[in-house]
Amino acid sequence: MKHTFFGLVAMLFAVSDCLAAVEVAAEMLAYREKKETSPGEVESTKKSMTPSKSNAQDKMISISLRNTSRKPENELVVRYWFIGRDMKTYKTSVFDGGETSAQLKANGTFSLTTDPAKGTVVRKAASPGKMGEATGVKIVGYGVQVIKADKVVGESFLESEHKKLVGSEGKTPGPFFKIVKPDADAQ
Repeated sequence: MKHTFFGLVAMLFAVSDCLAAVEVAAEMLAYREKKETSPGEVESTKKSMTPSKSNAQDKMISISLRNTSRKPENELVVRYWFIGRDMKTYKTSVFDGGETSAQLKANGTFSLTTDPAKGTVVRKAASPGKMGEATGVKIVGYGVQVIKADKVVGESFLESEHKKLVGSEGKTPGPFFKIVKPDADAQ
């Protein structure tokens, strides 16, 4: 009976190490350059991060990873996407994105704040008391995936439908975002 119990406990520890995962926490932040002055100093420009409740269109993603296993996780890729909404059609699409590599020690953490993505919402003037027509793209969401050996080991999306929008399904990661530029030779 003792051998069965110890065998079961040993098997549970072995399985828990095989099922190692990375916890992902993400938050969208508004990006603003803030000018600070103090007595006797020249104005300096400083980056400022504030929660996304403001109306600013420049957004960043603050990403935190935590290794929940006792083994280090090496050769990780952190891929992220900004989701935008076209203000004329109200359709959502991948607006911007990027990726970086990460290494996590056993029970370690990793933090990253992305470069800002710039929204382009412009409102046309209207008569007093009425809002004008909006054009451009508004940043409305994000997606973050942690990838190891072409498999997703952790993820965070502002809304669940954003996962499909970035081209990810199950444990298959979404592709790296590339800006599609018109071919200059085709003109």
